Amino acid sequence: MSLNGKPYNNELIEAIGNYVLVINGTGGYTQTLNFQILPKLQIADKAVFYGTTTINIPNALLKLNGEDYISGTKITTIGNHRLEIIGVSGYKAIIEFVITPEINVINNEKYNKGFIIDVENHLKLDLNGDIYEAGEKINRAGNYTLTVYGINDYQKTYNFVILGDLNIEAGGVYTGDVTPEIDNGEILIDGTPHKVGTKYAVVGHHELTILGVNDYKYTLSFTIAPVVTGVENGKDYEGEVHYQVENAVVKLNGESAPNSGIITSVGHHTITITGTNDYEVSISFTLNPIITGLKDKAVYYDKLIINIPNSKLSIDGKIYKNGTPYEKIGKHKLTITGENGYQQEIEFTLKYSNKVITEQIIIIAIPVLMISGLTFIAIKLRRKVV
Repeated sequence: MSLNGKPYNNELIEAIGNYVLVINGTGGYTQTLNFQILPKLQIADKAVFYGTTTINIPNALLKLNGEDYISGTKITTIGNHRLEIIGVSGYKAIIEFVITPEINVINNEKYNKGFIIDVENHLKLDLNGDIYEAGEKINRAGNYTLTVYGINDYQKTYNFVILGDLNIEAGGVYTGDVTPEIDNGEILIDGTPHKVGTKYAVVGHHELTILGVNDYKYTLSFTIAPVVTGVENGKDYEGEVHYQVENAVVKLNGESAPNSGIITSVGHHTITITGTNDYEVSISFTLNPIITGLKDKAVYYDKLIINIPNSKLSIDGKIYKNGTPYEKIGKHKLTITGENGYQQEIEFTLKYSNKVITEQIIIIAIPVLMISGLTFIAIKLRRKVV
């Protein structure tokens, strides 16, 4: 027998390649067999590897991208690769594969200011069309496109976002004012440019937009609540209330009111505060009267002077003028009426005092002319003496 023209004595055939086996027998018998010894491959054609790969193909000559390649050597260069497997008798096989970047960027992901791209074994990096140097921090808010270049015309693109480093939270409520701070972008508030680091104190609902690289826009909503002093929602007060509201439009019980003032009218009150973009908040409270000269269920003697200013008064359903004496003996109900349905009732009793009452009898003689002559009649008069 001969193998590829050389004597063959049943040796193990390991070399990859094309083979022709000729078997000779008696009487001029000849048989020819063609066969191949193929490589045992652990990769498929057009395979893609992340970061690195190692190819083990013994018993063949290997060339990677036209250069000699030693089986088992790690391949780390990013790019398109072409492996040639060369065997005996003109055998050749080609496998193409790709090494993609081992990188810390995820497509369409968002990162904070100061992000650093980490990738190795590349030819070049472009960030938004400019060369990116490894280890360089990306601070500016915006939309970014990173292109990684490798050998043999390889390139891969990643899109990602650097967020604005803003001190205002989406949905946040700030009392009085807020000072937007951002060092990696510009801002608009309700569509108008606002200088970073300056106070914003307009009461209402607002939209803040961060502007950055490559048409980057990020919008969040926040609220400036008013600074209100002197009055709280749901509270009761006595006599008067001194209120103050900053940087907003104020109504008291539905009517326009100054931003600060004194409320003295007894009753239920509502201060409504309005701001930009349909902002509205209401503070409801009650102003009770200062009552002097009268206590509920108390007993008084002879007469009573009631002093309850800034309200309407009635006793037993009849109007009572504040500060005037009241002398009707008996049990009574004073009703105090104020704003918006406010009403308070006080019951009291008015009695005569406990001084001793005596009767003084006065006898008066009145002359009466009678026919018989002049006659005197005695008349007894009684009067109460206290």
